[in-house]
Amino acid sequence: MKNLAQKLLFSLVGKIGIVSLMAFCLVMFNSNTKAQTLIVNYDFASLIPGTPCAATPLTTAAGVTATLTTGETGGGNCIASHGDTTGVEAFVDNEYNPGVELLSTVTDSKGYFQFQLEGVSAYRDYKLFFQAQRKSSIDVQYSLDGINFTDFTRLYFGPIQPLYHDFHVDLSSVAEIEGQPTVYIRLLGMSRANNDYSFDIDNFQVQATRATKSRKRVRIF
Repeated sequence: MKNLAQKLLFSLVGKIGIVSLMAFCLVMFNSNTKAQTLIVNYDFASLIPGTPCAATPLTTAAGVTATLTTGETGGGNCIASHGDTTGVEAFVDNEYNPGVELLSTVTDSKGYFQFQLEGVSAYRDYKLFFQAQRKSSIDVQYSLDGINFTDFTRLYFGPIQPLYHDFHVDLSSVAEIEGQPTVYIRLLGMSRANNDYSFDIDNFQVQATRATKSRKRVRIF
């Protein structure tokens, strides 16, 4: 009787062990992995001054297009500025090239640089890098239609002028722009005061994460 009970116990343990071993050995992987990608990089070497300005990006990710638009309520003009090197804070290094500047002649006017990103439905967790010169502050805004913009953050400049300031803006918390085919980013110069008539930027870069599916595989232990 004792031997029979032992045989039944070993048989049951063996069956459970085989099932557990099979469940452990057959591991299917079909997860999404995220990779950081530089999707847009403007160095403004291609800048064509005027009203409005025109410039093509230095690089874009595959399938992504970017369009620069400028606006100025003070009747000013868009000109080339002296520019700056990217330094250690940028996502990638750019060579020294002129920047782009909105120059107004009217107090209490506003100007903006707008970047329309298309073909970005696979991207999320946007992050910006750019350099800017201004005496007061600028607003970073986003939009899905290029008409209705939402304020994200206001950036302030230090007491040492005129120098380019490096800015990093993390938009990964903005769910509205995740996985959208078109995203607009706008840098808005606030109402000018104390002879703050110019708004200058250089080396505008956008980084995002792209979700890619890894292939299915079976691992045998």
